[in-house]
Amino acid sequence: MIPHCYVFHDGNTSWLRVSRKTLQQLEITQNYFSKFTRVDFQFIYLGSDKDKQIFHQIFFNQTGSQPKIIQRNSPNIIKNKYRNYHIKEYAIT
Repeated sequence: MIPHCYVFHDGNTSWLRVSRKTLQQLEITQNYFSKFTRVDFQFIYLGSDKDKQIFHQIFFNQTGSQPKIIQRNSPNIIKNKYRNYHIKEYAIT
């Protein structure tokens, strides 16, 4: 099943919202994306074109298709979202 992602427009920027579950299935962490990306507990919001391209390329490489994109308008979508921060990844021995 191809997961769907939402694109939200807040006037100046479009934000591609991807669930953390989808990122987990693709084995992607938020470390792949820039500080311009926003995060919360359930989703990651890709704002820059480069971040969106990274996601689309990894998705396509692993699934052979593109995610289903649904357009939404929401002027306050990133209100109260945190700037991306790189999480520390530890090797499990």
